[in-house]
Amino acid sequence: MKSRIYAVVALVLSTLFSTAQTRLTPAQVFVRVKDSVVVILASNSDVAAQGSGFVVGPGQVATNFHVVEGMSAAYVAFQDGRVEKVKGTIHADPDQDLAVLSVPTGDVAALRLGDELSLHEGDRVLALGAPQGLNLSLSDGIVSSFRKMNNQFVIQNTAAINHGSSGGPLLDEDGQVIGVTTFSLENTQGLYFAVGITALKQLLRDRSVGITPLANLPRAGANEDQGPVWDLIRAERYDAAIQQAEETLAANPDNDDAQRQVLTALIKQGEFILAIRKCEAMAARRSTVRMRLRMAKVYYLGGRYGDAERLARLVIRDQWDNSEALKIVGGYIFMSGDEKAWRNYAQHLPLSERDGIWYHVYMGYLGIGLGYVQNGINDLEAATRDDFPDPAPYLALAGLYLNERQIDKADKILHAAAERFPFHPQVLLLTAQIDMTKHRKAEARQLVERIQHLTMVGSTGFANNAVCDYNYFAGQPEIAMPYCRAYVDGNPGLASARTGYGWALLEKGDFKEAEAQFAKAEQLRDRKGPSRRVENVEISWGTILAAALLEDRNRAEKLLKSLREHEPSAVDMVGLENYPIIWSELTIKRINEFQRSAR
Repeated sequence: MKSRIYAVVALVLSTLFSTAQTRLTPAQVFVRVKDSVVVILASNSDVAAQGSGFVVGPGQVATNFHVVEGMSAAYVAFQDGRVEKVKGTIHADPDQDLAVLSVPTGDVAALRLGDELSLHEGDRVLALGAPQGLNLSLSDGIVSSFRKMNNQFVIQNTAAINHGSSGGPLLDEDGQVIGVTTFSLENTQGLYFAVGITALKQLLRDRSVGITPLANLPRAGANEDQGPVWDLIRAERYDAAIQQAEETLAANPDNDDAQRQVLTALIKQGEFILAIRKCEAMAARRSTVRMRLRMAKVYYLGGRYGDAERLARLVIRDQWDNSEALKIVGGYIFMSGDEKAWRNYAQHLPLSERDGIWYHVYMGYLGIGLGYVQNGINDLEAATRDDFPDPAPYLALAGLYLNERQIDKADKILHAAAERFPFHPQVLLLTAQIDMTKHRKAEARQLVERIQHLTMVGSTGFANNAVCDYNYFAGQPEIAMPYCRAYVDGNPGLASARTGYGWALLEKGDFKEAEAQFAKAEQLRDRKGPSRRVENVEISWGTILAAALLEDRNRAEKLLKSLREHEPSAVDMVGLENYPIIWSELTIKRINEFQRSAR
């Protein structure tokens, strides 16, 4: 992301206070929900399997995808003795291990869906299913932790589940479903996992394409990289994955799979600098089109956009219709505002993409880059209306609106994106920032907690940026400092990382180092792209305050005069309230004091 405007605020909040309320006993929960929990029997010509499920709406039963995967027929047994044949699936998501079956439910009530984000470690949970083919069984336990595994947000808990319980509901003490029980680790006790209910809510909101016969379902992981090292990466055991992949590379340095494994594991840990160095060493051995594209991707993720664009263009020279390279070039161009580059991009836009799902996004970027801003906005807005499967058009629109200080429009588009993509960290972080700039602290807290669940703080650039910015905003620089430093170390060429670190240093009282960070940010800042106006204001005010606090009054006032000439609406907090920048209370006080005393 190009600036702290597009970056975000987040904090790991240890506890959210809630009003006291009467909780149900496990027996009361069981009586309330049992009639809505079902047993699922599935089979094909070779095997039969059993799982659990629960009613989520008229004619709809939710379960795990693996319960019906590879099966040709399935039946649902209700607690009143009825057995109904499954017509097929209405929704299916192999990656989240979720499926919604189409089956007559009669007058059986749907269970209430809660919110796993309201849970905390130690909260009581209940699992209901039909283990080992027995009648319904209730087990209780507590939330152990929240994890992201294999691109799933899962709730680790101690409520026992066994074979046959998969797909049943994980409930809170109010009887609301907060997860779908999924699996346990073999040869262990107390390690049980459930997919968070937000994933199922998202699946239910998606437009159904009709009923899909079970025999036609996709296979989970069909397109995933396979093998023990990839399994380690999906289990987030990155160091072990790197060690095994490096052993393979020691014997065969050009092993493509092992190269991708090392780079993927490093990037997922947020080790962008090391990933870049590794990839450069690989490319030095063998500079193929594939390696240039891989190098471009690593550069792009590491914030070295110019290098990424240069390599992507080399790929396009050899493979003019390479969509991955075109997307990298397009992303660079969108942030650079280079008109010549835009026109070159338009010339190379592959015909195969012009009628494809990315059409509106490509043309939106192009229109904006060539100065046809409204045309570009129209295309991007069209993409958001067409159930576009990627948040790119939402983020592009939000960036444009933020730069033009149209905060309400950015607010609207980001909250739409957060509802559409509830597991996308960049979307959530931007939305949390908007909530902070508009002083909606309660809403921001909810998003912050979701970010906490989805990203391991300290392991990703998003998390480091978020915790840095939020703790600066909250006036807690000592907490912010290590995360700000980590964000700079991981993104040394990113102006926004330096800016965030500078604000935290000012808050802490280290004015000299803050001044150095703002000076570095000024050298790195975006001078052409869509974030340039707001980024310039933020860096300018950081430099002004650093000079004033170092008692270099003349320099501070000269800088303020320059800012007044270039951005007259940003010389005091009255005007700055219209800029999408997060200020701490101490910063606001300092700006007001300096403005009042300035000549």
